[in-house]
Amino acid sequence: MQVGAPLVYHIGAMPALGALLLALLAALLGDSEEREPGVLAAGKVFEWRAEDGLGFEYYVPAEYDGKKGANLLFILHGSNLDRRWGFAQHEAGRFRRGDIIVCPDGTTPGGAGACNFRQADKDLRRFNALQQYWRQRFNVKATYLYGHGQGAHFALLYAGTYPDQVQGVLAHAGGVWAGTKAEQAGSRQAIALMHGTADPVAPFAQSAAARKFYREAGYAHVRLRALRDGLHAPDACAAEEELAWCEGMTSEDAERVQAAFELLEGGGQGRDHVALYEVALRLPTQMFVPPEVKERARRAAREVEELAARHAALIEESRPRAGAPKLEGKPWIGHFHLFLQQFDGAPACETFRASWEKTVKAHRESAAEAAREYREHRESDPARAFVAGVDMVAKGFLAGEHCNKELLDTLVAWRQDAAALGISKTMLRYYDKTVPLFQEAMRAGAEAFDQVR
Repeated sequence: MQVGAPLVYHIGAMPALGALLLALLAALLGDSEEREPGVLAAGKVFEWRAEDGLGFEYYVPAEYDGKKGANLLFILHGSNLDRRWGFAQHEAGRFRRGDIIVCPDGTTPGGAGACNFRQADKDLRRFNALQQYWRQRFNVKATYLYGHGQGAHFALLYAGTYPDQVQGVLAHAGGVWAGTKAEQAGSRQAIALMHGTADPVAPFAQSAAARKFYREAGYAHVRLRALRDGLHAPDACAAEEELAWCEGMTSEDAERVQAAFELLEGGGQGRDHVALYEVALRLPTQMFVPPEVKERARRAAREVEELAARHAALIEESRPRAGAPKLEGKPWIGHFHLFLQQFDGAPACETFRASWEKTVKAHRESAAEAAREYREHRESDPARAFVAGVDMVAKGFLAGEHCNKELLDTLVAWRQDAAALGISKTMLRYYDKTVPLFQEAMRAGAEAFDQVR
């Protein structure tokens, strides 16, 4: 199964900016001590090179037990970066404590020390050789990939190419390349997608399309964590939660499933309710889990179900009853968006989604051409993209993959710079009758969402 190549905006794709980021990493971190991986190289970040010269930094937990084994986690950087990005963003010994973590250079060298993960057979083979290198040296219980930007695309590509060797993937701010495979690993491989809804670099729609791709391929465990108003930068706390979900949904080790549940259970205000819900449902089926923990899991699942039902009820109570929905600055529209994003997979949300399916589909289709025009001209012709963006709001304000904070922030910036961009007064009037209403609906909807307990 394949999907069309997404349009990718990525800071690392700009060579000058990528070089600057590499220079900053070098200045802040320098190089780690070199030491060949082994049980004696534990409790500290070291660097080494694989047999083919591929560089990597790595961390083996001080408590690693060769008899018990450990998970192997690869962190894959974005375009035009290198191995130092991984531990610069995710603190060794704290992030995924207990996992062996490897942060490799991209499999294709670039200029000025930059590296990339390319969509090529040689890159896939090179990464697979690195995975085997680690499996030969340590007792690996399960392998997970976590990629950001270009690294996210490559992680999904690799997992589809070697489905029996990867138990789960977290892809942040990425998507699926054309040619990415979705094989029969769908019943045993967990795919977590994560994306900031205000990401100005990589469109949120990429991850929404990836979720659709895997669901249509029949994957049993796939979810999209929408980082509310999130930008492009990595989020280590959210990443750890999604990796816990990946493990909680795939591991056959009851102790590890319990650990995943307890990490998700401890989340605060911004917790991933549905990741908690799904792992909580699975935990009571595991043997050797204490009865009191199973009961906590059942209670957590019920609480998520009830919370989702309260959100759905409030939206239905507050929306207009007569005729097709119209764009207005009312809370129900913003609440509608947040509910579908934050509770995707909860029973009450799926029932709600099904009841709105025809309406949302109509909005999506009505705004599809405007969305294509916006993406195509966003960088080259902002005045043209401005009109398309306003059209997206006017025609598709209930289609979350089109209408999100990234779009609003971009339109607001263009509105402020209208004279320089050559945006006509007619188009400004169109904006003024449309976008402020949607802004107010999103603001008020966020308030309504946060008040539900």
